[in-house]
Amino acid sequence: MNIIKKYNPNLIENIQFHGRWDLSPERGYTTHWSGSSIYFQTTSRSVVIEIGPLTSARQNYHNILWKFGADSFVRTALVKGARSMWIMPSDSRGGEALRDVRIALADWGASLQILDIDVSEEDDRTISAPIIGSPTRPLLFIGGSLVCGYSPPYGGLVLPHGSYQAFPSIVARSLRARGIDARLEMVAVPGVRLMTTSRAPGMADLFFDGNDGVGGWEHRSREDPTDIFICLGTNDQGWGADTKEYVESYRSFLVRLRDSCSEMLRRIHVISPFGRFINPQDRRERIAVFEPEVQTMVKNLALTWKTGSPDDVRLYHVSTAGWINQNQTCDGVHPTSEGHETIAAKLIDYLESVENAEVEEEAEAAEPKQFEPTQAGFGYLYPEMGYPEVEPGFGYLPR
Repeated sequence: MNIIKKYNPNLIENIQFHGRWDLSPERGYTTHWSGSSIYFQTTSRSVVIEIGPLTSARQNYHNILWKFGADSFVRTALVKGARSMWIMPSDSRGGEALRDVRIALADWGASLQILDIDVSEEDDRTISAPIIGSPTRPLLFIGGSLVCGYSPPYGGLVLPHGSYQAFPSIVARSLRARGIDARLEMVAVPGVRLMTTSRAPGMADLFFDGNDGVGGWEHRSREDPTDIFICLGTNDQGWGADTKEYVESYRSFLVRLRDSCSEMLRRIHVISPFGRFINPQDRRERIAVFEPEVQTMVKNLALTWKTGSPDDVRLYHVSTAGWINQNQTCDGVHPTSEGHETIAAKLIDYLESVENAEVEEEAEAAEPKQFEPTQAGFGYLYPEMGYPEVEPGFGYLPR
């Protein structure tokens, strides 16, 4: 029995949409950004996914991944156009136990359209949204090939699972394994620059307008992010962008991002690109990308955002010097699978240190002020406490 037919607004709450999806009735469920996925649970013995004609692949390798229950992710065949995709776990038993089902778009620049989801049970309750039990934490990653899991076309597929093997996906999975309900949104495409040029639009525009005119800001996840991670600059540097213009463009992009998001946004993390490694004699020698200029800009901009309000958006710069070396890239720029795993582990450690520092800062701010008497010892400087206001130099002053 069809539980979701074309578009069923009554059951859409039973599916988690991670990433940017167009949920219009005419399109079914459509995404144009790698790393996007749907996630639900079912007691069914099998699930049939009706793939729509808008589905296409950019690279000549498997572009859709699915996972059912405890199975590892399975690569599908290259999908172009409409077809039925039948998925079932290696253990085909049905029953009362809920099992996870996840379907992900792995290939950068590809498109996935889902028109229908069929399950083998007739009870509508056999499909439900996963529940982790912690507050939702939507994570948005913005960038180019380093973010979306691009494999250079030469030398074989370094990342055959594409975006699933990229560090943003690894971070999100690691947090979910710790009981944090992390939702991944990835807006990234290889070769993109931050700055728009006469040759091509940059991420400063693509992020809001979409890729090839689709998947823009209006199709973002239903939940705005709590954390935004940006890793851009390698392509701008490679094309000879002026440093001053680049830094100013980055600053404008950061301000626009902050102003466009809801109050859910807590942090923006500017990740310095991992560098270019071109010296075969020293595989740790790294050519930095617009550093320290970007780092200085972020530090100064963060000060202007700090008002002391608990609703402040915190702005951080993430230095990645020494995170990987040339041996963990396939060409001196693009990380291998090992490189992405190393980056993800470093980024999780960084997040823990940031959160611990914020907790300590909030605890310190919440501590009551201690006062000591002045030489005069008359009156108090704090009328809000109910004491009369006197001239400075009399009463009690903060220690």
